[in-house]
Amino acid sequence: MIRSVLLSAALVALGFSIECRLGHFSSSDGSKCFDVVKVSASFVDAAKTCAHFGGKLAAIGALDQKLVKEHLFNEVDLINNFWISGVEQKCDVLNAKFDKTFEVDCGTKNFYVCENSGERVELRSATRTPSSPSCPKGWEQFEDSCFLVNINSQNQEDAKEFCKENGADLVSIHSTEENDFVSLLYVTKGGEGNFWLGAERSNPQDAYAWSDGSAFTYQNWGQGQPDKYNLCSMWDIYTKTWYSPYCSYSGGAVCKKLRVPKPTVFCPEECRVQTTCPTAGTTKAPLPEKCLLGWRQYGNGCYLVNAKEMKWMAAENFCVSKDAHLASIHSLSENRFIGDLLTEKGIWHFTWIGGIRNSTSEGFRWTDGSNWDYTKWLNTKQKGHVGPIEYFPAGRTWSIPILDLKESISPSVCKQNLRAKN
Repeated sequence: MIRSVLLSAALVALGFSIECRLGHFSSSDGSKCFDVVKVSASFVDAAKTCAHFGGKLAAIGALDQKLVKEHLFNEVDLINNFWISGVEQKCDVLNAKFDKTFEVDCGTKNFYVCENSGERVELRSATRTPSSPSCPKGWEQFEDSCFLVNINSQNQEDAKEFCKENGADLVSIHSTEENDFVSLLYVTKGGEGNFWLGAERSNPQDAYAWSDGSAFTYQNWGQGQPDKYNLCSMWDIYTKTWYSPYCSYSGGAVCKKLRVPKPTVFCPEECRVQTTCPTAGTTKAPLPEKCLLGWRQYGNGCYLVNAKEMKWMAAENFCVSKDAHLASIHSLSENRFIGDLLTEKGIWHFTWIGGIRNSTSEGFRWTDGSNWDYTKWLNTKQKGHVGPIEYFPAGRTWSIPILDLKESISPSVCKQNLRAKN
């Protein structure tokens, strides 16, 4: 308690106070924020949920016990216990009726109280100090993404439309940690049934892919799933796994979007792949000094093979999410390197690179904005075609797909330039 009072006094002396998120409230000394979560969970799940939202189970002193009760306990049945931070690995609850803490079985399910540090606000101007952009109100953050829950029951098409109206896609999941976060988030927000995921396919013969175009690097299908005939995906709240129902089924939804949209330097003017073009950002991430794990260096560039087959714009968006672009090629040696890299990865068929031509009245260009100074066409007829360019590893040549662009899917190669050495 003395430490938190000193912390609060120090912040005031520096000209700051603590501002709590919408729906949260300040501790008695103003040094931290509380959130009473009115969803039953075990002690472990409650602690995990608080941690996922950037906090922890609350350590509540005598003064704050009264404050918590006055703030929110009148909204719930007074016999309810609330998980709080225990001591010496004990599982403690705060009982609203008696204003006391008790040690109980850690496996029982109770509501709980989270605490977090809030945000610093400058007292002189009552404005937030500059910080990295946060998620919009109503959204919750995990790593570099923001998540929005809709607990209303709807079919998959309506769920997708809801997410698109909010500038997002149905959720894609890429790790066990994110999988746990999404399921806990849905329950925390009052969800009780199953909810839609962004994994889908056009035909039963196709592999599942994320609707946001990200790589399908993680999966959590239940036993016997996915069904070999269905096309959509849902989270099963009882088995805590994924399954593939009819797309006409009803369920909630979790939407996902990047916390800070990645800048996109290029967008085809005719936008034949998507109806709305991303806006070019005014700032770019600093170039790295060396290639990241999983990337291959050649000259002053780093290259990453994305073996997942996807549409050209989805492939470009995947590269942009890695602070890169679909590969540009500027020499015979670089062209051979990309062919060697692909065949080394077992890819011998057509692969997306970053060249595109929007109309016959325009020239070709690279999505990374570099000069169009080298070509390796399969034949001279290709130079008269319109569309994105595919690389053919077996012949180290380029061509434009014959199929409708909206239907053509291929692997891809991303390229990221390295920072020039002084």
